[in-house]
Amino acid sequence: MSPIGVGGWLFANRGWLPLPIFVAQLVLGGSEAGERGSPIWVGLTLIALGEAIRMWSVGYIGIRSRTLGDDVTGLEVRGPYGLCRNPLYIANIAIWCGVGLLTSGLWLCVWLLILIPYYSAIVRYEESNLHSVGESYNIYFE
Repeated sequence: MSPIGVGGWLFANRGWLPLPIFVAQLVLGGSEAGERGSPIWVGLTLIALGEAIRMWSVGYIGIRSRTLGDDVTGLEVRGPYGLCRNPLYIANIAIWCGVGLLTSGLWLCVWLLILIPYYSAIVRYEESNLHSVGESYNIYFE
């Protein structure tokens, strides 16, 4: 399967794919955040910040954020999308890293090692589809 094909599969299944890791984190646990020097508020702040960014982003992109296919209806460039191409993915990374910090530094590392290549593949797939919106895609990246 090509890298774009892998990204397409990850994109179509992105709603549930992090859940097995989350369940493993709950089952296996780790030391509590306060015991290893990372205050609990750091993890909670990351989760809250991620949720705030998600709500802001979905407020602009709306139902298009729930698509699972390669049908691109337009390029959003307002709000958080005017600042960053993938604010929802940045928000998700913040949330999962906050969750990782609440149990142990090891889980934070696990989340980062998984999420960075995971979202990189999805972004490559999405960008390959964005060419279909025409010139607005090229102007956005200038």
